[in-house]
Amino acid sequence: MSVIYEEPYGLFQYVEADNSVPAEERALYTLPSSRTIVDIRQPLYDMRTSTNIVKGPDGLDVQGFTYLEHSSTLSGGDWFAGSNIEEIYIPEIIELICNITGAKRAVVDSVQIRRRVANEEEEENIPNRKGQKHDQIGLKLAKDTVRVVGRDSEESIPPARMVHVDYSLKGLRDTVRLARKDIFETAKSAIDAEDRGESPRYACYSVWRPLKTIERDPLAVLDWRTTDKFELVPYGESHPRSPKSTWKSSVVLDTIPTTQ
Repeated sequence: MSVIYEEPYGLFQYVEADNSVPAEERALYTLPSSRTIVDIRQPLYDMRTSTNIVKGPDGLDVQGFTYLEHSSTLSGGDWFAGSNIEEIYIPEIIELICNITGAKRAVVDSVQIRRRVANEEEEENIPNRKGQKHDQIGLKLAKDTVRVVGRDSEESIPPARMVHVDYSLKGLRDTVRLARKDIFETAKSAIDAEDRGESPRYACYSVWRPLKTIERDPLAVLDWRTTDKFELVPYGESHPRSPKSTWKSSVVLDTIPTTQ
């Protein structure tokens, strides 16, 4: 009897964003509403075993992501207790990033714990207007230190199921200049060099880890070499810089592919 191996596939959500409502009129840290949502079946590759993926630090430059084995001293309920994330986990991640990239300095922008199950109705109707629930939650978050979202299960967020990129180049530059004083000071030498017309090397990385066995909505990443700039659509987010002002961080969102 022959055994036929079927390549694993996953459903990926592509979104056409409705940019008719500008960032200034949306709740803090929220996305535009969705004009169109399409689920597309695409092949999956195990980043731990695939021969097409460059392992270790080199993978960051080659394909835009990498997979690393890392053990935190936190486990179980430790993740949600007191200030363990700020006092234990964040220093662990800073040490990891500096060791892997060779960076001299690193700073964490935010920590998001995604504990809530995704809701399709909510994905189609994001409550993203000023004054709504998401805006009130955003106003409570720290403005001058690391934002920790999801430690309280009632204010946790679901997985982001749409294909997206966290930061555009403009979003990165806005973040280091405008997000927080400590981020600005950490990146000041690079900012000054950039303002002089030089090309300093600095970067922003999203670091993900499972806190338990994942049974749905697993993390998937895309090799940047397999997409084109014309497939990316920028949008803005509002962030609180002070009680009276906001700034926009341009993030990019993949458009719906023309072919499947």
